[in-house]
Amino acid sequence: MSENVLKIDVDLRIDKWGWIDSYKKFIIAGLRSLGYGVKKIIVKESDSKKGIHIWVHLDKKVDDRTKNMLQFLCCDDKTRVRINYYRIEAGIKNWNKLFSKVLYRKPLEPPCSECKLIKYLKEVEVDVDNEIRGEGKG
Repeated sequence: MSENVLKIDVDLRIDKWGWIDSYKKFIIAGLRSLGYGVKKIIVKESDSKKGIHIWVHLDKKVDDRTKNMLQFLCCDDKTRVRINYYRIEAGIKNWNKLFSKVLYRKPLEPPCSECKLIKYLKEVEVDVDNEIRGEGKG
């Protein structure tokens, strides 16, 4: 059953801004353009009340890599998408989880705090954010 459900974490309260109907129309149109029909969209406030969780029920099953891509295209949290990508590549079966809150985040210590990969991912994240805002390197 969950093979056809997209789980999306949006860290903004677009429901309070009056954008949820437009968001749903956008998701339906975008998925339709890629050949997927939408049976149902469920929107719930996250436990933290800082965002919303969205479940999009598709008309057909999708493989894990495609599901992660579709979730990204539906505006899923970019860090969650990246973590899910690595979970899928590692063969983790139950990779697609929505969490309500962070229980604990251990500070990074050397050598992890100095890791080139972590620094690179943070730089890429900033570049992507700037590009989205139209502030690219240009």
